[in-house]
Amino acid sequence: MTNQPRHEPWPAGGGEMGERVRKHDWASTSLGPLHRWPTSLKTATDLILGCEFPMILLWGTDLTQIYNDGCRAMMANKHPTSLGRPARECWPETWDLHEPIYGRVWRGETVTLHDQMIPTMRHGYREEAYFTSCYSPVRGETGGVAGVLVTVFETTGRLRADEERRQREDALRAEEKRQSFLVRLGDRIRTLADPVEIQRVACQLLGDHLGASHTYYYDYDEKAERGVVRRDYPVAGETSIAGTYRLQDFPFVHSALRGGAPLVLPEVSNAPLGVEESARFERLRLRGYVGVPLVKEGKLVAVLNVCQ
Repeated sequence: MTNQPRHEPWPAGGGEMGERVRKHDWASTSLGPLHRWPTSLKTATDLILGCEFPMILLWGTDLTQIYNDGCRAMMANKHPTSLGRPARECWPETWDLHEPIYGRVWRGETVTLHDQMIPTMRHGYREEAYFTSCYSPVRGETGGVAGVLVTVFETTGRLRADEERRQREDALRAEEKRQSFLVRLGDRIRTLADPVEIQRVACQLLGDHLGASHTYYYDYDEKAERGVVRRDYPVAGETSIAGTYRLQDFPFVHSALRGGAPLVLPEVSNAPLGVEESARFERLRLRGYVGVPLVKEGKLVAVLNVCQ
């Protein structure tokens, strides 16, 4: 009795996705039943299933998906229903990005994207994820392009970790710079006795530290309904705004600062100021404003101002 050769089910191995490929109802897809697949498709499928790197094979004009175990976690809740589905149905949220790429690959070009942001819906909600991907053509039996091989690595975690590290380093440098400024400030004013001279030196150092166009103290006189800028520190080319100002000319700013909390106006032109108050800021050439009030016994007595 002659022993007949034993035929192993195809594809052999391939982990979970290899088993899913063997059991999938391919006859209901554009690829047709497994036993009718061309050699080129089987070879490409063996290639991705045997690779530990995340790989996706998109075959035919409708780009039917076959992917390996390396892609399962990356696809999240799109797994396992993505197997055997056209890419456009599985990834509608990325189709506008990928359609022109697939067109280029279908013309024989290899396309590589590095740390590309791709919006996905793989967890049931829209998220911005980052990937480094290579899209390359796969040739069929006649030598023409029959599919697209995608090798993809998600870089979201690395990029976010890098950004967090940069933020920590920036915060550390900013704190070191702040501490250095405070030391210089303390050294400069320690021997000064004249309040106006202390204001001048403090404004000069603060203006240089922050790169502001103006820094100045505004002393409030509630009874006289006025404020006085005794000395200011304008950068080169800016005009001094030292002088006396009526509180009623800056009603919004005065009202806000009386509460004792700092007032920040990144863009004065976008602040909720009246027409006349906006015009006064414009004449003073102050585009951005920060005021830090000094309150004693419940009364506003002065404001440290930094302007741009």
